[in-house]
Amino acid sequence: MQKMLGLKLIVVDPRDTLTARGADIWLRPRLGTDAALLLGMIRTIIDEDLHDKEFIQKWCHGFDQLVQRVQEYPVEKVAEITGVPAESIREAARAYATTKPAQILHMTGIEEQPNATQSLQARYILPGITGNIDVQGGDMMLAVHPTARTVADLDLRDMMSPEQQDKLIGADRFPLFSWRNFRMIEENAMKV
Repeated sequence: MQKMLGLKLIVVDPRDTLTARGADIWLRPRLGTDAALLLGMIRTIIDEDLHDKEFIQKWCHGFDQLVQRVQEYPVEKVAEITGVPAESIREAARAYATTKPAQILHMTGIEEQPNATQSLQARYILPGITGNIDVQGGDMMLAVHPTARTVADLDLRDMMSPEQQDKLIGADRFPLFSWRNFRMIEENAMKV
């Protein structure tokens, strides 16, 4: 289908799927190595001067720190970590960076693995450094629909007192993943 529309499809999935088989580029990283793969792609885009300097100047913060960070991920090292050939990583990075507009769709696979936070951060850096955010056909940052139900709505946490929330299993040992932390994040977000 994408070929009929003149689109390129890059699939990152270790599994043999129909979508992967139909891809123009199919990257099959070892499980849990998506962050390294994405950092290698970011490094390639920066090294080959394929990033959108104007977009970065206007909208991005911390680009100099990103450049320093990805120096730890030369493509040859990323190939060793991920099991994906270095040239395939470069090819995917070039294809993404030079296709305008480009869009990244991800499912829960990237969110349910070791290094998920780092993988998602790197995933969202790619459209940021290539100027593919909020452009027709690129990544769109959508707000939650006003009638959508959130996890907080469904878990009825507001029916429990803060003292009761703090008694949940693991709240004392893992405060980062407890309601105490979520309350702090909510309170600070409301100040912005």
